[in-house]
Formats: sequence, C-alpha cells, structure tokens
Amino acid sequence: MFTWLKTHQQLIEKLKSYQNRQKELITILKDLGITNFQDEYPKGTKIDLEEIDPFSFFCYLYKHGESKNLENLKNLARHLSLEIPNDIKGLPNANAQKVWLFPYKYLRQGNEITRLWIFFNLIVTNQINNDSFADILRIKNVGKIKLTEALFYINPEKYLPLNEPLKKYLKEAFGIETEFTDFKSYLLKLEEIRNRISDPFYKISLDGYLFKPEIEKMESKNQKSRIQSLNTILFGPPGTGKTHSTIEKAIEIVDPEFFKENKEDRKSLKRRFNELLIKDDTKGQIMFCTFHQSFSYEDFVEGIKPLEPREEDTFLKYKVEDGVFKKICRIAESQTNVKNITSKNLFNFTKEQFKQTIFYKLSLGDSTKEEDQEIYEYCISNNMIAIGFAGQIDFSGKSESEVNNIIEEEKIETFAAKAINYFKNYLKIGNYVIISNGNSFIRAIAKVTGDYEYHSDSEIKYKHFRKVEWIFKDVEIPVSEFYEKNLSQQTIYKLKSDFIKPEFFVKDDTLHVVENGEKNYVLLIDEINRGNVSAIFGELITLIEDSKRAGKDEELEVILPYSKKPFKVPENLFIIGTMNTADRSVEALDTALRRRFTFEEMSPDYSIIEKLSGENGVLEGVNLVKLLDTVNSRLEILLDKDHKIGHSYFLGLKNLLELKNAFRNKILPLFEEYFFGDFGKLGLVLGSSFVQKKNKETVSFAKFEDYDPYLSQDLLQKDVFTITDEINWDFKSIYE
Repeated sequence: MFTWLKTHQQLIEKLKSYQNRQKELITILKDLGITNFQDEYPKGTKIDLEEIDPFSFFCYLYKHGESKNLENLKNLARHLSLEIPNDIKGLPNANAQKVWLFPYKYLRQGNEITRLWIFFNLIVTNQINNDSFADILRIKNVGKIKLTEALFYINPEKYLPLNEPLKKYLKEAFGIETEFTDFKSYLLKLEEIRNRISDPFYKISLDGYLFKPEIEKMESKNQKSRIQSLNTILFGPPGTGKTHSTIEKAIEIVDPEFFKENKEDRKSLKRRFNELLIKDDTKGQIMFCTFHQSFSYEDFVEGIKPLEPREEDTFLKYKVEDGVFKKICRIAESQTNVKNITSKNLFNFTKEQFKQTIFYKLSLGDSTKEEDQEIYEYCISNNMIAIGFAGQIDFSGKSESEVNNIIEEEKIETFAAKAINYFKNYLKIGNYVIISNGNSFIRAIAKVTGDYEYHSDSEIKYKHFRKVEWIFKDVEIPVSEFYEKNLSQQTIYKLKSDFIKPEFFVKDDTLHVVENGEKNYVLLIDEINRGNVSAIFGELITLIEDSKRAGKDEELEVILPYSKKPFKVPENLFIIGTMNTADRSVEALDTALRRRFTFEEMSPDYSIIEKLSGENGVLEGVNLVKLLDTVNSRLEILLDKDHKIGHSYFLGLKNLLELKNAFRNKILPLFEEYFFGDFGKLGLVLGSSFVQKKNKETVSFAKFEDYDPYLSQDLLQKDVFTITDEINWDFKSIYE
C-alpha cells in the first residue's frame, strides 16, 4: 500500500523542469483523456487554457473517483517513465468544480501562476514561511483547506490535508481541533497531531477517509434501505426527466461518494456514468437496455445462437448466449464472490512474498463447450491441472530444446512446443495457476505442488498433468479484480507482474476495509412498458423480489431453459425502469410486475425552468412556468394527469424563436396524438392564436346512395380546425 509515494517523489522531480513548458503539461493531461481546459478572456469568451501550475496539475489528475484517479496516475507514470503505482490510498480527491488554484485569465493580475510555481519550489526546498503562505492565500480560488491539500500532494510525509474528513476524524477520534490562521499555526497543529498519533501523515489521511462512527454507519445503512429499493420504476408523462434521472440514481447507488461531491455537476455525472457503463468486459457497474415490441426473453436472459459450420460438422450446432440481465447478474454475483474470498484470507502474502510469486494463466478445456466440462471437473476432483497438446507423446525428462525437437519432428503445430514447455519446464512447484472461464472471468486458483506427469491411461482426453493444491474452486470472479488486462485465449502463459493487483493477494487489513465494501450494480431499463414484460422476464419475475434474492432467507433458484444451469439474482443488483404514462401504444403493466417494483412518479418540475431557461423562466416577456402550468391544468381536465407534458420541452431556450421551434417540432405533434387530430380540443388548450376554424369551402361527397343522406348532410356541416401561422402565435394569451 501507499505505492503512490514513490511515484509522487519521481513526479515532483519531473515537474521542476516544466515551469517554462506549461503547455506541455496541459497536453499531457489531455493525452490522459482528462477534459475541461477552457480559460476565459475577455469575460464571457472561451479560450484554450495555455498556462498551469503544478498544484492544479495534481487537481486535474485527482478530480474523478478513486479508480479513475488511479488509472490517471498509472498512465501518467507510463508516459513519464515513473514507477507505476498500485494504489492511491490516502490521496484526497480534488473538487471537480474547483480544480484551478488561480482565477480566469480576465481576472488574473498577470503573476498568479508564477507565484504558484515559486511556492512549489519553496515546498520542494523546504523554505516556506508565513509570508509566502499568506501570499498564496491572497490568490483568488485558493483557500486554506485547498492549500493544505496542495502541500500534501507535494510532500505527504511532512504536510497533512486538514479537509473535512480529516477534521471530523481528528476531532471525534482524538479530540484535536484543526482550525489554524497562518502557516505557523498550521505547523503547530501538525506538531500536535504528530505528538498524539504515531502514524505517518499519509496513513492518517487514509484513516480520516475511512473513519465513520458506528452510529453513523448504522444510520447510513438504514437510510440507504429507505432511499432506494432494489426494483424501481420511474413513471410520468413525457418530458419529465425520467431517463435523465436514471443517470443520477445509478451513480448514487454505485458511487455514492462521487455523487455526493458532484450531484450539481451534470457533466461530471454524465462522464462518470459513461465510465461505469459495462461494455464488452466486466469493468463497470451499470448496464443499459431499452424494451420494445421485439425484445424477448432470449435478448434479456439467455438464448441459443447458431455457430458457423465447420467442415467436419455433420449437423448444425448452437451455443447459449447470455442476455443483458444474465450478464449483469453474473458480474454482480462474481463481485460478491470476491468479497467472500478476500474475507476468508485465502491469500496471506506479505508484500515481499507477493513480489516473489509467479502466476500463470491456464485453460482447462474450452469453457464454452459442454464436452470440455469433464476436463475441468476431473482436474478439480483429482487435484490436478492438465493440458492437451501432443497427447500421444510422453515428455517426461525432456528439456526445453528436446521438447522443441520432438514437436518439430512429429510435425505438430508450432504453439504445442511452447505450451508443453510452459506446462512442463517453465511452471515450477510453488507457482500459482489461474484457471480461466472465458477471457473476463476465472473459476479457480491453484498452487503447483508436483512435477510433470504423463498418464497414458487418462480418463479424459488430456494426458499431461501436474499435481496442485486448490486455493479456491468453482467460484467465478472477474479478471479485472486481480489483473489489469483481460486474459487472452492462449492456453497457457505467464502473467505479467506489472498488471497483477497486489491488493487481491497481499494481507493488509486496512486495504481490505477499502476494497471489500459492498459493490452495487444497476440495470437501467428504458421504456419498460413497451415490451411484453411477462414474456421477457419469464420465470425470473419471482427471483427479482427482495426476499427471493441470493443470500436472503427465502432465496430462490431456477434452472435456465437453454443452459440448464442454476440461476439466482444477486442482492447487490438494482433494477431501475422508466415508463411513459402517455404512451397509449402499450398495455398497462400486469399486477405481478407492479407488486415487485416500487413506483416513483416524475411530475413536471417548474423550478428547473426558472433555473435553466430565460431570466428566471421568463423569455422575452413570456413566463414559461405559467405557460406550462396552464397548459397542464387544461390537459388534465380534457384528458388526465398522465397526459401532461414535462419541463424538458422548455429547458435551455434562449429566445422566442427557439420556443416556437419547440412548439412546432415537439409539442404540437404530441398534442395532435393526444387528441387524435381533434384540433378543436387543442384550441381549448392553446387558444385562438394557435388554432382557428377553417373557412367552409364548397365540399361535396361522392355519389353513394346507400349511405344515410341525413348523416352525410350533418358531416358537411362539421367544423374543421387548423393550426395558425407561427406569426400569429401569442404565448402570453395562453395563460393571461
């Protein structure tokens, strides 16, 4: 742990040479995928940021969540040839909305960034005094707390960030008050902390982050259960922000600390949401899908897909393919498995032992083929690992070169020699073997205890064996939990030590507290009522109930129809759906589904319009709040509350032209659908400036004597209404 200390030391040395190369620093940050480098000069005009200080550089690195911050530091270390860290424990997270320690260019006096560089050099040379500290505090955007964090980034052994987590920890755990006025009083405060706590400052910083009194833990746990149920549907009329809200709810569930710090910053939330989306591997905690009329059980749970025929095939073959729900359940369950494994301390390596340990990846047959399952089961039952290349040849006593010669003489595929050598000659007693289950999961880990054996009478098709001790078996965990890359399909190879995560293997109680907390997952289902929910969920509709989840007292398990494997829904998976109540093309949800979901109504929020449109919701004299409220009151009388319209149609409007565009392209077509083309009722909602009666023209029906002549005459007298020209639209008249 605290491997970042060495990286920071090396980085500080590198930064010394960048005072006159500040644009290069900004480019480095951009190359890491970090965004938001817009300065402002003059006021209101956006320009590219062209200068930066070392403290703001660190704040850019650490403005995301812990996993992203670590990824940033690792990538930076690779770029600058620094020692690659395995953790950033104890490093404070920068405020994503206040990254800079200097103001916009139009507010700068011209020397703020230079003063920050001078201060950086004073820290490095240990020459800070009261005057230099006070000088930096006079720069706009610099506060005392932020400055202590900046000091800690540069010298974490000498300085301590006295931020909110540390303040609370020091006061409640040790009775230490942390207020200070200047640099001298800050140093005195640090001396007091040193006298009371023997740990280094970076360890104290971590302890402050982890600190949570027992009563607060209980309240937090109870509050979590009250706030968010496992299954939720957000319902309401169109435009009320249902899909928009799912992003916030998902992040609040999977990364509550980030949400707490950034809940008012939509861009940061959206960026974090994209980072947490599960794509093609096990990384991430959020999955998204949309229900529609063609969406099926096979898309959601599992189905069979035909395999491309091979020359030797005599019949069409199929494979079972997981749907979105089964995929995220698998990932969520595997995370619970990680927690269980680490809590049992199956690996108790010291840091030195871990550095000396060698790991190999091995496939025990093809995990996607049913016929290869017996290979895995045989090896598990007999405490063996096996490999299948050149099964007709006994390689006992053969050296690496002899193996190569035999393979060449027998004209066997080239990789067989490499695989046999890995298995027989490179893999040593005491090494560890990771048994893969595809490229994204593993299903067992073993320690090698015996040398190569050849079994000519093997019960399975593999004949090359090694004895092992299984550390754990039949437990699926994501590769990403212990290795920074996906596994390859190569049968056997040595894992690169740089990519192995020590926190999975090294015994460290403090580290386990951080890593082994409950990790939640979220499945977002947009337009949940547009699909045939009963057919899509199938038998799993019962398993999603809170009490029927895995690990609960009334846990239920089913055998899936295609894979014939047992399936449970993990308790750390949240399901959030959205439902448009005005969509009349779908049926209402059945009682079985309603009973298993909590329904949250999303109504039009008029306060958002005041914040994001016009001047406090008034656009060129048109009060948008009154406009929407009046329209919705009339819609509720003419139709019902489910056919109101939401605030999103009015957000971000800058002028009357944009309001007209919103009505013409979005609102009026929706109203036509609401009233089935009856413009007369539309006139009752919007008034005569929007709807007018067409002048009756001479119209005659085709000759058709079989139709009632009296009815046809009545139809000729029917009034017809139409939408007026936009030039006549008077928005004020709707509510005045």
